[in-house]
Amino acid sequence: MSTTLLLDKLLEELPEGLARQVFTHASWSERRSDSYARLAFLGDSVLALAVTTHLYPRLEAERFGAGRLTKIRAQAVSGPSCREVAERLRVPERLHAAAPAGERESAVALGETERVLASVIEAVIGACYLHAGYERTAEAVVQAFEPEIEHALEHPVDFKSTLQEILAQRGATVTYRVTAEHGPPHERTFEVTASVDGRLLGSGAGRSKKHAEQDACRPRGAMHLKSLTLKGFKSFPDRTRLDFGPGVSVVVGPNGSGKSNVTDAVLWAMGEQSPLAVRGQSMQDVIFGGGRGVQARASAEVEIVLDNSDGTVALPVGEISIARHLDRSGRGASRRS
Repeated sequence: MSTTLLLDKLLEELPEGLARQVFTHASWSERRSDSYARLAFLGDSVLALAVTTHLYPRLEAERFGAGRLTKIRAQAVSGPSCREVAERLRVPERLHAAAPAGERESAVALGETERVLASVIEAVIGACYLHAGYERTAEAVVQAFEPEIEHALEHPVDFKSTLQEILAQRGATVTYRVTAEHGPPHERTFEVTASVDGRLLGSGAGRSKKHAEQDACRPRGAMHLKSLTLKGFKSFPDRTRLDFGPGVSVVVGPNGSGKSNVTDAVLWAMGEQSPLAVRGQSMQDVIFGGGRGVQARASAEVEIVLDNSDGTVALPVGEISIARHLDRSGRGASRRS
């Protein structure tokens, strides 16, 4: 079943005038009030409330405080997420069909722009809220954004915090500067640079300053995994170090030898929060449980070392170490240096 089925149905129910406004860009009308801008303003709030209401009872209060909930929601309803939903709802095609005769070419360009697609999907939500009410609209929104919500839960992304943790251990800080702003207030896009000790780290863009800062901290290139050290992790009860040279490395062994545990270890060390993603029922399942004369271990620890000699991450170091520790009581810690 399509994840946009309910939203599709609500969209079909909209009165003609409201449906037309949803797909009217401001440049296509003499009156700005005829465009989707006001509907997008309303839909942005409905989207946030629907996703928040869905997440709140689902996540444990002990593990998911307000700050973490905010980050998960922000990722689930971000510009890229809205674009994915808009494309599943065929928004580019609908924009093209709704464009005035002389604007078909511009409609194609608008349909390829993340900012426009995100605004239109918010306008769809706002219009559905006005016509069908909150309950039906919220149900449709949660269904439409379900893949993005699940991805945010299983693979949370917070480039800013990761960078700040690494820099804090070196006594350095990152400085953000807004270099440009584009578009009217209701469709503003910000461009931001991130610098460390006067050295440019990266640049990014987003529909808010916070989103642009996250984008500026996003790693831009691939990095070489130099080594992986495991202790008490799954099938590795004792400290084991694997070194990887340049090029392709292959882990070979019979079924049940623990090959998949190597990739699980890398994913876990990088911050994976879902036990299912590392093939467990609870996160403590990553700790070696004992077997054939070998006692169970009290904790698990994994360290990965990444090669930064080419400056992929703009830090004055040739290697970046990321480590994670967890004991059976649930206490854990991570370290980046």
